[in-house]
Amino acid sequence: MTIIEYTPKRIASFKMVETDPCQTLERAERNLCLYQAMNKLTIQEQRVVTLLYGFLAKGSLSRVEVSAELSISPQRVYQLEKSALRKLRLHMKINY
Repeated sequence: MTIIEYTPKRIASFKMVETDPCQTLERAERNLCLYQAMNKLTIQEQRVVTLLYGFLAKGSLSRVEVSAELSISPQRVYQLEKSALRKLRLHMKINY
C-alpha cells in the first residue's frame, strides 16, 4: 500500500491509543495534516519516506535496502529523504 492509498477516511479509522477524546482528535488532525503533506511530495519522495520510516507493514528499511528496492544509489535515497523531510516540515509548520 502506498501513502496515496491512505485517504483521510482511512486515517480517521486508525485505532488510537489515547483515551482522552481531545488527544484522539489532535492525533487525527495531525495524521490528516501529514497525509496532505505526503501528497505534495513526488512519487519517488513518497516511496523513500514510506520505506525508510516504515509506513507500510514491512517495517522500516535502511537507506541501502531502500536503494536496492528502488534501484537507485544510497546517495540518491539520502537526497530524496532530505528533500521530502524539508517539504514535510514546512507543510506541518504552516498547516498544523
